[in-house]
Amino acid sequence: MLRRLLILLVSVSLFACNGGAPTDGVTETSSGDTSTSGDSGSGSSGSGYVASGVVSGIAFDSAIDLGDVSVYSFSNGSKGVLLGEGTTGDGIFSLRLESVESQPVMIEVSGGYYYEEASNTRVEPDVSLRQKMFAVSYYTAGETLNLSVTFLTTLAAGYAEYLVTQGETATNAVITANNALSAWAGFDVIDTVPVNVSIASNASSTLTDALKYGFISAGLSQFSIYLYQRSFLGAHEAYQSISVYPYAFDDIKADGLLDGKNEYGDVTMGDVNFDRNTYRSHLAARMLDFTNTAYNRSSLLFDDVRSFAVSFSSSENALFGYVAAPDIFEPEPVVVDFYPSEGETVVGTYSARATVSDVYGLKRVTYYVDGVFVAGAGDPDLPIRAIDTRYFSNGLHAL
Repeated sequence: MLRRLLILLVSVSLFACNGGAPTDGVTETSSGDTSTSGDSGSGSSGSGYVASGVVSGIAFDSAIDLGDVSVYSFSNGSKGVLLGEGTTGDGIFSLRLESVESQPVMIEVSGGYYYEEASNTRVEPDVSLRQKMFAVSYYTAGETLNLSVTFLTTLAAGYAEYLVTQGETATNAVITANNALSAWAGFDVIDTVPVNVSIASNASSTLTDALKYGFISAGLSQFSIYLYQRSFLGAHEAYQSISVYPYAFDDIKADGLLDGKNEYGDVTMGDVNFDRNTYRSHLAARMLDFTNTAYNRSSLLFDDVRSFAVSFSSSENALFGYVAAPDIFEPEPVVVDFYPSEGETVVGTYSARATVSDVYGLKRVTYYVDGVFVAGAGDPDLPIRAIDTRYFSNGLHAL
C-alpha cells in the first residue's frame, strides 16, 4: 500500500521582559576567612584586611525557587573551597562574602524547584543525578558581583574547566569561556537577566536580550518535551530541561566542544544521540516550536524571533569546532513507524498511526486516502486516527 502524509506546519512566537538587577527574595549567609592558592588576586590592604563583598543574581531555568546557592573558589580551575552560601527566592539570590580575596569563583545552584515553561510542570532538580546549574566569573573583594546562572553559563563553566586543563589560567579561562558562550548567544550571558516567556506580564513588542535569553530556556524546555515523546510518558515526566545540564556540561568539559562526546563516549538521552546540531539547529527549532504553544504568553510572533533563531542555529565558533551548521529551514518532516505498513491488508475499522517529527514541531497531521481527506489527527504528537475501510472499494489505495 502506498502512503502519503500531509503535514501543515504553523509557528508563532512569544516573549517577555524583566529588567534590572535582582534585589528581593533573598536569604544570605556569610563566609569566613578564605585565602586560596592558585590563580587569585588580592583585595587586601597592607594590614591584611579584606573588604566584604556580595555575590548576587538570578538562577534561571525558569526561576529556581528555594534553590541552594554555593560560591566556591575557582582559582585552580575547578570547584575549590566553599566561600559562601545562600538560598534563592523566585530565582533571586544575594549572599555576602566576608574576608574573601579577589579571585575567580564558581557559583553552583542545586535543589529547589521551578516550573517548565513548555508545560507548567513543577520540577524539583535531583541532586543525585547531578542536576545542578553553574556559572564562573571573577569576584573582586569589597564589590558586588551580579550575574545570571543558566544553561548557557553552565556550559561556560564546563568550557572553563576544559581550558584550564589545556594550560589556561583560571582567570583567562573564565573570560574566554564566557565570551565564547556570549558570542554564540549574541548577548552577554553573565550580565543579561533572562525573563520567563510563559508569563503574560513579561509581554513585549520588542525582542530584547532578556527575552532572547528566556526564549533559549523555553526552547530547552520544549526540547525535553521532544525527548518525552519518545518515552510515551507525560510531558516532563521522563525528562526535564534540568536533565540536559549534566549531559551538556560533561560534553563540553571533555574536549572543549559541544559535539555529543564526553570522556566516556557518545552523549545520549533516551534514543536521542547528541551532536553539534543538537545544541544549534535542534534547540533553535524547539524555540520556534515553543512559539506555537499555549504556554507562550508574549506578544511576539514567529517572524519576530526567526532571525534570532537562525543566528543561534548557524554559529560556527570554537564551541562547534568551526564546523558549518545546517539551514534549519531546509529539513522536511520525518515520518517513521507508519501503520499500516506498505502492502499490508486492512479490513473494517483500523487505527492509522505514525511517528512524525519536524525541527519546528507540528501543528497538524492529516490523513488522506487516494488524495481525498479522510481524517485529521487531534494530537500531532500522537497522530492516531480511526479509518473505516467500508467506505472504500477492495484493492490498493494510497494513504
